[in-house]
Formats: sequence, C-alpha cells, structure tokens
Amino acid sequence: MSELFESLKAGLESAINEPEKAVKHEISEVRRIRTKLNMSVREFAETFHLPKRTVEKWDMQDSSLTGAASTLMKIIDKNPKAAMKALQD
Repeated sequence: MSELFESLKAGLESAINEPEKAVKHEISEVRRIRTKLNMSVREFAETFHLPKRTVEKWDMQDSSLTGAASTLMKIIDKNPKAAMKALQD
C-alpha cells in the first residue's frame, strides 16, 4: 500500500479508537458568513470586491483575518445589505 494510504488509515484508526484526541476543525469565520449569505466563493468575492483566491484562503483558514479584513467581515456579518449598498454607490 502507498505511504499516503497508510498515513490516512492510521489517522482514521486513531480517530475511531481515541475520539477525544481527534483534531477538530472549526469552520472559518468567512465561510460561516458566506454560507449565511448563501453565496459561493465567487459571488462573495465579486459582491464585496475581494480577490477570489483570498476568499478561498480565508475559507480554508489558510490566511487569518487581520486589520481591515477583520473589520470588513464584521460589517458584512452584522449588516450585509448595508455593506453591499455602500459598495454599489
């Protein structure tokens, strides 16, 4: 068997035998907001004038939100209609 298969198998066996030690992944804040708005990555990026690749990274938690990006996500989360209207003007 391949090394990748063996690694995956060992990880799954560990999760089954010792569930308390399994790594739990939380949904990213951006994905939560995007899902709440029922938008695809592309729609979210286009609507809020963001690079699609950046939204993808945030969605996968590859890149953490800081500064202006964090503030923008808070605004979008609290009042998405106002954020969209402000960007249309």
